[in-house]
Amino acid sequence: MDNELSYPWRLTDRKENNETVFITIVANSEEKKRLSQRLGLFKLISFKTDVEIITLAKNLVTINGDIFSEIQYLDRKTKAVQEFCISESFQEKIQFSKPVKNGGSKRLEDDSITEQIDGNSLDLGEIAVQNLSLALDDSFSGAGGWEIGEIIASSNGSSNRSNGGPFAELSNWFETNTDKTDTK
Repeated sequence: MDNELSYPWRLTDRKENNETVFITIVANSEEKKRLSQRLGLFKLISFKTDVEIITLAKNLVTINGDIFSEIQYLDRKTKAVQEFCISESFQEKIQFSKPVKNGGSKRLEDDSITEQIDGNSLDLGEIAVQNLSLALDDSFSGAGGWEIGEIIASSNGSSNRSNGGPFAELSNWFETNTDKTDTK
C-alpha cells in the first residue's frame, strides 16, 4: 500500500469477535505536503484521525472514525489565505471476502456494507483521507463547486488540471462541454 498516508491494518490483527481496537493516525510533515497536493489545498496544517475498529464477525468489521484537520485555503473574494477547521465523524462497514474453492470470493448480501475487500488487509490511512476529501467537498460545496479546488490549488502554485488532482478530469470535461457564451 503506497499512498499519501498509509496505515495498513490486517484482519488477522484482531483476536476475536466483538473485539474493539483503537488507533490514532497522525500525518507527518511529508504526508501533509503530499495530501495538500492530492486534495488541492493551499496547506494542510494538521490531520489526525481517531479510529475504532469493531470486529463483528470473522470477516466483517465496523470502522468508526473522527477526523480533526486544519487547512489553509485562498478566499475567492479577498484572495487572502484563510484557515478552516474540520471535525467530522464517519462510519464504514467493511467485509473481507472469503475465498471459495473454485476461485473468486464469497460475499455477503448486506446493504449496510460500505466496502468489500478481497484479502485480509486494508489501509486505514486511505480510508481517513477519503473521508477528509468528502468532508472538504461538503464544506466547500456552496463556495463555487468545482472551482474551489482550482482556486485553492492555483494559490499553491499548481493546478489540479496539471497535477492530476482528484477532480481534474471532471473539470476538463466541464470546460470542454459547457457553452461559455450561454448567459441564461
